[in-house]
Amino acid sequence: MRHPGPPRRSDELEIGLDAIEPTILAVSAAPLPAPTLSGPDHAQPGARLTWRVGLDGPTPAAAHAMRVELLDPAGALDRRLSDVLRVEAGGTGWTVLLPPSAVAGEWSIRATDSLAGHSVTRAFTVGPP
Repeated sequence: MRHPGPPRRSDELEIGLDAIEPTILAVSAAPLPAPTLSGPDHAQPGARLTWRVGLDGPTPAAAHAMRVELLDPAGALDRRLSDVLRVEAGGTGWTVLLPPSAVAGEWSIRATDSLAGHSVTRAFTVGPP
């Protein structure tokens, strides 16, 4: 997640371990699937939103760890509106409560797979009905 990018194919791999931060390696004979998001297109401040986080194909992993984040119209991330989910082949739901003070405009939800580094972002509008 800290150094995402396209998968590398190699018969050798040099790994530098950090004394504090974990090193996560994903080794797979086939490309890992990308995350998917489905959920509401519109919400009001203070609303409870439920999103479906899944994968766009089969995976050899039992589960993927996905970081899910909400970004306000200015692109600012509020850590209180973020989570890490265990996503299995069938997907999982994520429910978040928008603050009553949520600014009107186009918000985004982003899901990033910690195994493959793939990310997906989906926009939704916050405002009056």
